[in-house]
Amino acid sequence: MPVTSHHPQFAFALDTWRRNRDAVAGQEAIRRGGTRYLPMPNAEDKSPANLARYDRYIERALWYASPERTKNSLIGSVFRKGPEVESLPEQIQYMLEDADGAGVSLIQTGKEIIGELLEVGRIGVLVDYPRHDLQNPSQEQVRELDLRANLATYPAETVINWRVEKVGGRFVLKMVVLKEERIINDDGYDKETDFQYRVLRMESGAYVQRVFDESGVQIGDDIVPVRADGSRWPVIPFVILGAENNRTDVDKAPLSHLCNHAIAYWQTSADHRENLYTHGQLTLGITSDMSHEDFKQANPNGIVVGAPYGVFLGENGGFHTATAPESSSLSKALKDLREEMAELGAQIIQKGGQAQTAEAARIDAAAESSVLSNVVGNASEGIEQCLEWAAIFMGGNADAVEYRLNTDFFDETLDPQARLAMQQELNMGLIGKSDYRRALRKVDIIDSSRSDEDIDEEVATTPPSITGNPLGLE
Repeated sequence: MPVTSHHPQFAFALDTWRRNRDAVAGQEAIRRGGTRYLPMPNAEDKSPANLARYDRYIERALWYASPERTKNSLIGSVFRKGPEVESLPEQIQYMLEDADGAGVSLIQTGKEIIGELLEVGRIGVLVDYPRHDLQNPSQEQVRELDLRANLATYPAETVINWRVEKVGGRFVLKMVVLKEERIINDDGYDKETDFQYRVLRMESGAYVQRVFDESGVQIGDDIVPVRADGSRWPVIPFVILGAENNRTDVDKAPLSHLCNHAIAYWQTSADHRENLYTHGQLTLGITSDMSHEDFKQANPNGIVVGAPYGVFLGENGGFHTATAPESSSLSKALKDLREEMAELGAQIIQKGGQAQTAEAARIDAAAESSVLSNVVGNASEGIEQCLEWAAIFMGGNADAVEYRLNTDFFDETLDPQARLAMQQELNMGLIGKSDYRRALRKVDIIDSSRSDEDIDEEVATTPPSITGNPLGLE
């Protein structure tokens, strides 16, 4: 099989990914999709008149941008608080500001990953390291040459093939093929590009990369990435993150149902506005005993309607008008689709996909059981794994990495009565100081980046100046 071969699951999912991409991109992408998203009435009629009618038909259609707004809103819910990076080895601290080698921060990388998981349910991340000729470079050489591990993200459409094998009691990634764009000619004003295929493979228990052109000819020599101590990698430092889990299987995207409804709205709105256009145009009929020649002579300017104009119809002449009835069912269908899209968007964040009021969702949106929480959990695990691999590349302690994305998607509050009750429980020894502070961090009364040790140190050096009843409660 050629290097350009597609995994069967990839080939099956490609159309869905394109559909979701276009729906999130919005009206212009959907309009460019033409008959893919809006079938042509009387499609068998290829006459210029029917083609012109279709152009007007698609021009009148209205797009309801629910997929894009929902995606952006959900990303905002996750990143309304920054990720908890409790521990990051010194060797990879630079990733907080530059995770990919192009100046994209770790937070922006996290936003990209969450967005891709929502939109298409899948993204790949490769931990890579610059090629060099040094043998076991020292930390000083690493700094001088600015050798940095980086996180390279690969959209679902570029991870075209993969293979896993069961080793002992677990499944291990044995091969991945990544489709990459490469520049073959650049005159300073325009670039000519084609594609190359990067193959990540385990051979004889060690990781190796090879790059091929579109005809399957290898470009350059084998690439043998090594760890900071000079040893070969026993795994492929590449992770496929999914909306449901982080296995290599293709997952269903959380936004798929919403995208399908938005496209149905596009189609229904086209019919509705076509109906309104037809309904709003009068069909004029004229009866007269005059001959055709006499009628033309009496009305040299033809038939012009309106208050300032008059038409001579002769004996027994008359006007007759007809209009098409408006379809109320189309208007109702549009309203129903809007309501269903609102509900589908809410279900991504609500507990178990159940419809709830906004207040109930705020209280009852258990992070463990919402679709968004599952996406966030998978992303957190995948990013943390990539940071551990990056630490190994850079000679840091991988076990020291701790990274979690926010799962508090709603603004929490802690009213004075609840705070007083917690203070009483603290005084009675029913809860610990760390429990109380955790509750205060959750509602942003205490900065989530401040540890208990930081607070204890500040309290020890700055005794409290408020005594009595600080909450003003009786």
